[in-house]
Amino acid sequence: MEILCRLWAGILFLATAIGMLCVRWLTQVMVGLICLILAVLIWLVILYWPKDVPPLVFTPVTFQSLNGWMAQDHGPSLQALQQSCQPYVKGERDWLEQDPRIGHSWREVCIQGMAVSVDDPVEVREFFEQNFQPYQVTAGHEQTGLLTGYYIPRLRGSFVKTDRYNVPIYKKPENLVTIDLGHFNQDWTGQTLIGQVKDRQVIPYADRTTIEGGFLAGQGQEIMWLDDAIDAFFLHIQGSGLVELPDGEVVRLAYAGRNGHPYFAIGRELIEKEGIAPEQMSMQVIRAWLKAHPAQATELMQKNAAFIFFSVQKEIAAIGTEAVPLTAGRSLAVDRRFYPLGLPLWLESTMPTPLDLQLDGKVQQLDTKKGAVRITTDGGPHCPGDVSPWAQKLSQRDDLMLSCLMITQDTGSAITGALRGDVFFGDNEGAALWAGHMKQPAQFVILIPRIDASGIIARIMEAVPDQDN
Repeated sequence: MEILCRLWAGILFLATAIGMLCVRWLTQVMVGLICLILAVLIWLVILYWPKDVPPLVFTPVTFQSLNGWMAQDHGPSLQALQQSCQPYVKGERDWLEQDPRIGHSWREVCIQGMAVSVDDPVEVREFFEQNFQPYQVTAGHEQTGLLTGYYIPRLRGSFVKTDRYNVPIYKKPENLVTIDLGHFNQDWTGQTLIGQVKDRQVIPYADRTTIEGGFLAGQGQEIMWLDDAIDAFFLHIQGSGLVELPDGEVVRLAYAGRNGHPYFAIGRELIEKEGIAPEQMSMQVIRAWLKAHPAQATELMQKNAAFIFFSVQKEIAAIGTEAVPLTAGRSLAVDRRFYPLGLPLWLESTMPTPLDLQLDGKVQQLDTKKGAVRITTDGGPHCPGDVSPWAQKLSQRDDLMLSCLMITQDTGSAITGALRGDVFFGDNEGAALWAGHMKQPAQFVILIPRIDASGIIARIMEAVPDQDN
């Protein structure tokens, strides 16, 4: 019995020893495993931790490096620039009203530019080369952004509500307030808050659904009535339009304000819910879907909470945010938080091919008086509007290169970011076709007056929003 007890004691001691060794071994393995996991996690954090990337970088380049610079006729671009300068040179506006980021340099450039003949291509090119320094724009790590297009739609309307004309267009409400946040904090320069004052507080203004549900009805806010709700929706997207009245008179509905809600592209909803391929999406496709699905159209359009208010103007020329006439193919809408209005911006991109335009072999010739200017059959580079979508000799598979000098003269609620532009195409049928399909990658080169290039860049950088890269 004693021997048996000693045997069991020996087995127990041995088991205990083995157990302790196993525990030590397992503990070392677990500690090692935990250390390995922590090392991997630390490495991943270091690898993917947001880098301190400058939101905006301007890299000087030469004019000779700009694709198509020497071949382009920059006369129309100078003409657009002269539109920006004219009110100041003529004394209609005070130079102090100009964007402070440009400073005193703008006056010198404008005075010289107004003296140059737009009909002399060599003199025009020399003016830009002598007075401006081009800078490649980089946002974060990106140099390629997005270029879209807009146009002035033509609609039918009346100042009197009837059974036919029953879609209201509203003027800007008196209780709609816009607050410049830059007055409160320099870091918020260029940012605004839009809403209404209620009980001594600023609250969000009504969204599209609420307004279309009768929020402004019976308050005398209606300035016109259109005959089609879908046309009215696209009027809000474009920001202005020409309206033919029952007696044949044409007036312009001009942008007067917005409700402050963010813009939502309903095309994305059709891509996600209806299975439409992204490469097939266009304004024309959206319009066709809305027409074909009247029961669902209102609900889809109201997903875009943004709502635009208008004013009636007798002058039918398109006017941008800078309050000067826009030039088809040369005026560009940008995010003014990054770009002072009035500056030249060189873009390199492509135009939608005739195959993209879904012409299905249909060949027409637009009257040049309506805007189909200079039919060209080569692959470019071109400026927007220099090629007709109905050019008879234009192959459906031609890749139309776009290289063009434009002037920053407009803004838009959907145009946000440093690498984002929206080119104005005009107000004809061809303009609607180009603008509806324009969603091309693009590179941006800003032209800054040489006389104060470093100062202008410094002031732009100081005002760049921290949250946008």
